[in-house]
Amino acid sequence: MRYANVAFPLSVDQVFTYGVPPQLDPVLQPGVRVLAPFRRTKQEGIVVERLDETDLPPNRIKNVAECLDETPMFSPEILSLTKWMADYYVCSWGVALFSAVPAAVRTQKREQVRLLHGFSGALGKVQKEFVALLEAEGELSLNQIVRRTGLSYQDVRSRITRLREKGVVETNVIHKPKATTQETVVAQLALPTADIEAEIQQLKNETPDVHENASPQRSVNRRHAADVKRAEILQFLLDEGAPLATADLMKRVNTSVSLLRTLERHGLIRITRAQTVRNPLSSEPVAPTQPLPLNPAQTAAFAEIKNTLASHTVGRVSNPDAFNRTKYPPTFLLHGVTGSGKTEVYMQAMADILESGKSVIVLVPEISLTPQTASRFVGRFGERVALLHSRLSDGERYDQWHRIQKGAADIVIGPRSAIFAPVQRLGMLIIDEEHSDSYKSDTAPRYHAREVAQKRSDLANCPVLLGSATPSLESFHRARNGRYQLLNLPDRVFDRKMPDVHIVDMRTELKKGNRTIFSDLLRNSIEERLVRQEQIILFLNRRGHATYVFCRTCGYVERCDNCSISLTYHRETQQLTCHHCGSKRLTQQACPQCGNDTIRFFGAGTERVEQEVRKAYPKARVKRFDADSTARKNAHQQILAEFEQQKIDILIGTQMVSKGLDFPNVTLVGVIAADTALNLPDFRASEQTFSLLTQVAGRSGRAELEGKVVIQTYMPEHYCIEAAQKHDYLDFYAQEVVARDALRYPPFAHVATLLLRGKDEQTVIDAAHAARDQLEIWQADQERASQIPNVEETTVEILGPAPAPLSKIEGKFRWHLLLRSTDAKKIGRLLKRFADEPPAIIKSKAIEFVIDIDPTNTL
Repeated sequence: MRYANVAFPLSVDQVFTYGVPPQLDPVLQPGVRVLAPFRRTKQEGIVVERLDETDLPPNRIKNVAECLDETPMFSPEILSLTKWMADYYVCSWGVALFSAVPAAVRTQKREQVRLLHGFSGALGKVQKEFVALLEAEGELSLNQIVRRTGLSYQDVRSRITRLREKGVVETNVIHKPKATTQETVVAQLALPTADIEAEIQQLKNETPDVHENASPQRSVNRRHAADVKRAEILQFLLDEGAPLATADLMKRVNTSVSLLRTLERHGLIRITRAQTVRNPLSSEPVAPTQPLPLNPAQTAAFAEIKNTLASHTVGRVSNPDAFNRTKYPPTFLLHGVTGSGKTEVYMQAMADILESGKSVIVLVPEISLTPQTASRFVGRFGERVALLHSRLSDGERYDQWHRIQKGAADIVIGPRSAIFAPVQRLGMLIIDEEHSDSYKSDTAPRYHAREVAQKRSDLANCPVLLGSATPSLESFHRARNGRYQLLNLPDRVFDRKMPDVHIVDMRTELKKGNRTIFSDLLRNSIEERLVRQEQIILFLNRRGHATYVFCRTCGYVERCDNCSISLTYHRETQQLTCHHCGSKRLTQQACPQCGNDTIRFFGAGTERVEQEVRKAYPKARVKRFDADSTARKNAHQQILAEFEQQKIDILIGTQMVSKGLDFPNVTLVGVIAADTALNLPDFRASEQTFSLLTQVAGRSGRAELEGKVVIQTYMPEHYCIEAAQKHDYLDFYAQEVVARDALRYPPFAHVATLLLRGKDEQTVIDAAHAARDQLEIWQADQERASQIPNVEETTVEILGPAPAPLSKIEGKFRWHLLLRSTDAKKIGRLLKRFADEPPAIIKSKAIEFVIDIDPTNTL
């Protein structure tokens, strides 16, 4: 017998060896999904390796139960990529593998409960109700029992467990595909084109005989109309050139199924069932576009990309001195101001790659950007574009993923998870707005798409093209040091002006007696734009109506019971909401602490801004664009379409409005409060504030009309706000790297965080100190073993433990440590050992720990 190593999505980084039955041996290749017995049930896993022999005793080896794929779902490239992720980001290979495919492509586990006959023991009242339910309805899933009984899932599970122990029921876990292919009825031409064209002509010219018992004129008209409609159907199918769903055909030609059946009986068309592709792009027609003329800066950047790629043979440098690079594949950093035409450079750089028969993956930071970005690429490249993102339905994701895997789509657009798209012959990776922290996953594996792209680039031997108006400090530092190739677009296309940025000191506004959220300058600027019928974006990176609610008599503050933060008031739902754990409760008229009716709402979120705007400008058409207003499917697309069609005068939004949106009639951007993130206890606070301000300012004046930006702040003298006013990234970079270098933060060192959390605060504190003690012991062992010169330069500095800035979330107290070193591998080895051998207090007291390599925030 031969064997296979299988990875499961477990926290423990281990693969498990199974026997391969002879009937599965031909198909059980690395990369296929299998069902295998694991912990008294069957689990979905992935074959990562085939073995001819094993040292395990035969009685410990179970056989694979079922193979779920005819061909591997994971290519050798993705297997290698996810193995690297597991090592670098300190997680299990199985977790990394399962993050690389959408849930819609995997199976769905369901536990079924079936009544056993012959039991005669005593049962309680609720147990008898369960038995009666199963007798009446037969086999049911746990979720179905929950819905029938109204009990909680945990309660149902515990009661079913007791019934199973008594021998009353048995449970069986089944695995079903979460989504499958969809079929629809289609019509297609059944004869050659020449015969169809002749039939169309005959139907148009044919005059029917008059019926004896009917009004002659009426009969002629009716018969002739039917012939004309048949001719129209045939012509439509001829023009379409492909089978068409009958439902779509009837709608577009305004006909009935009886006419289609008539054409089928005459042998002119065939009506069959065929697989249909659920395409999220099909509902919006996109006008084709042609490559645009490039300005001198775009031409220089494009030429440098082409020349660099041409100067290398595949995998081998033909000119080691070209552009001071000795590495292939290259990484390009396209640093261009907002509106400088980076997307056009992307598309023209892609064209040569696509012509060579290779594929391209394009990452965008926000799902809200995906439809607008996709429409540009569809206009240029047509149906070869596929989308991958979480707002698609399961069916759409299933079809898009399989289109990509089969090679029917060679351009993939999506957020960070699209980096794993199963393209054939990857030729280029493009990451737009590469600075965005949304490229960092906040769940295991906590990968950064930019770093994963670098590794996939090495495996696929293809270039990476990064683009941003505000590159991350790490990327720009690498470009300055020659690791990346820097390309510059210093001006907007068509010599358009950058918008004028005005800084308003809100302290001065207060002294003038202005206590509203709008400065005089912003209020006047809004009025001017409304008169001129130009559009406005107002930006505030906080949701809700009021950011905290408190009593003016006793000082009571409405706080989340589970988290160490105040609750946000949402006026639309009349609820107080925690934006960390999601808990909600109704507002109270009187203070629960002192009983007085002096509850007041302070701070502002996007809901409050919307209310104030509607009050100040009642005739303006106003829309909010945040996570609350875009919760339903396609809401992003609908709001942006209305804004593009100028059905909205003022768009109010969070950071979703700051990235990549391009609307020519927007001439004013107002930043309500620039300081919301500036004073957070996080070393990236200044960088993130500068990026947000620069990006949202860049939405203004992108066409012929000149733009204006008003930034309201209580810290006008901060260097990141001054640099944003001047659109001066280099000035910001020069000041920020001085601070980073002094504190040994990225890009001058690698950092990682180790977060410990649990329900008892003292236990968490003890566990955090135990973690530090253990890490320091291992660090000393590692240094003694290495015996390398200048060991202090690469040692791992362990800072903490300390309470996390958000010290309690979801009822769990949080303490963390920060590890810092110029050698990322040393940090990884320490934390890998910690994950494998956590201190006893962590195992015995059920303390959770979270390892985050290269975190984008330390909150």
